[in-house]
Amino acid sequence: MSAEKLHKWETRPLDCWAKAKELRRNFERNVANTVNKQEEIFVYGGHLGYVGGFENVRTAVPSPQGMMCEWATPKYALQCRAKAEQMGHGREICGYHLNVFGEIYFNRHYLGGPTPKPLMISPAPAICDHHQYPYKTIANHFKCAYVQASCPRYAGPIDPAREKAMRELVIQERLDMFEDVKRIMGREFSEEKYIESIKHGMRVLALKEQAGMYQMNIPAPLSCKDMYSFMTLGGMQATDAEPTLAFWRMLNDELEWRVKNQIAAVAYERYRWVEEHPPPWTFLKYYRYMETYGAVCVGTVYSGLPKLKKQPDGTWVRKKTPLERGVPMNTVEETIRADVESQLYGDFDDRMSGLGGTLDIAKAYKADGAFLSLWRSAVGCAQARRENGLLLEKEGIKVLYYEGSQPGNCTDLDEMRMLDQLDVFMETQGLRKIEEAGG
Repeated sequence: MSAEKLHKWETRPLDCWAKAKELRRNFERNVANTVNKQEEIFVYGGHLGYVGGFENVRTAVPSPQGMMCEWATPKYALQCRAKAEQMGHGREICGYHLNVFGEIYFNRHYLGGPTPKPLMISPAPAICDHHQYPYKTIANHFKCAYVQASCPRYAGPIDPAREKAMRELVIQERLDMFEDVKRIMGREFSEEKYIESIKHGMRVLALKEQAGMYQMNIPAPLSCKDMYSFMTLGGMQATDAEPTLAFWRMLNDELEWRVKNQIAAVAYERYRWVEEHPPPWTFLKYYRYMETYGAVCVGTVYSGLPKLKKQPDGTWVRKKTPLERGVPMNTVEETIRADVESQLYGDFDDRMSGLGGTLDIAKAYKADGAFLSLWRSAVGCAQARRENGLLLEKEGIKVLYYEGSQPGNCTDLDEMRMLDQLDVFMETQGLRKIEEAGG
């Protein structure tokens, strides 16, 4: 390809990057410092939103903590996994969780200082055993209260009557749990504060998904690597409310401006790809390596891209939150009902394909290819991955597979082999690196 055929887009750093780093840094430090603050309660999980009704509560989730441990301190993360194996946990366990187990057994947070002791464990609804295993292990170690919600699922055609029964079961289960949580926390519970915290989560989600919609633009204003820096803010990482909303509004304003002025994440964008699930956290440089081909990863469901629905006119829209749709949330029961129906169930159009929206995302975001990881650890991370790849290829989207142990455990990832795979994959599609093509 000659230099004349390569279009160079303008690129520039994100203005809100410093604010994102500040939010993330403050969250990590606040969690690590709860051991020094007697007035604060620390909870592992908090997915059900109960903690939003109490004052002075800090929460953390093992997955992003294990990810940060792997990314920031890979040598310590390796020691943590070895310690977890010594304590009887198998190597097939998710690397995120093994990193956190090791931190707990060593009693040393990856940022330094002792690991904070939780008062209560509140896991994600148990859609798979790995949503229970890490939290139950932590609860057993600290001998603290454990509050687990269920997440019923079934295979086969969608049955509206069954869907309704499942929702009602979960809604009643959450209502019944409230009294136990109040007793465990030992503090006054504010229904108004709880309702507002759920609404806040929906506001953040709406802004996050709107930011993801801008990725449909050519050139893409962000790369997936950028998106991974933002995705947990206000969600899995419960950063302070107002600064979090201010950040997401700032990011959306900046993305709108970048799209209007054709500011790109990759200067010579000419190839777009999507992924499924998280990347190898100690080898994120492969995103930069792909930029030498003029290739950009527009994102994943995991990085915050919304699940989409195609309209009759061919456009794609995201599903609005209950708050945006005006669903009543004036009482605790109404709020729980809205939260359950929007997050646990909602549209199951993707159930039969098992893609979780990736096929639609590839179409909507005009992807040329897809990179699918075949992680060997953590059940579910590679479930139906090969079948998904066949569906993508049937739609003309080229697929590359790569292997490794797990995103939070990159011990078995062959980095040089992965780079060789990327070279071959791109060359088979007629693309050479920009400098080799004369750009």
